[in-house]
Amino acid sequence: MVLSEQIKELETRREALERCLDIEQKRIDLRNEEEKTQEPNFWDDPEKAREQLRKVAGIKAWIEDYDAIRKDVEDLELMPDFVKEGVMTEAELDAHYAATLEKIEKLEMRNMLRRDEDKLGAIMDINAGAGGTEALDWASMLMRMYTRWGEAHGYKV
Repeated sequence: MVLSEQIKELETRREALERCLDIEQKRIDLRNEEEKTQEPNFWDDPEKAREQLRKVAGIKAWIEDYDAIRKDVEDLELMPDFVKEGVMTEAELDAHYAATLEKIEKLEMRNMLRRDEDKLGAIMDINAGAGGTEALDWASMLMRMYTRWGEAHGYKV
């Protein structure tokens, strides 16, 4: 069963995300950017309009993902009482905890990779050096491991 310390840890991570993402500023930015889409001459330049809508959607995605996490963590804080009362099972609590943790980890990763240059590709070079047969085996195992991880996470490998 999920411990109260684990739930507190998720709350701490949620608070850190709120600060790192500057969610309140994003809410203000969203209102300002949405106001621009309401101007009468908004569609006069369709390419500029599409770019503005992409900008609005990008800001909105951050806020919606954060809000979903906030709601899940708030629900999680109440669930141990529901388990005690028999309204829900420990398995349901554990499943909700795991899903919330996954959402937090995904948003944290997206936050780490949000700069423009983070969308660029990377090249990884694995070589055994002068280590002999065992080093070659180890290098090939690493290559397989990274290749499988990349394919599982949607990267071109």
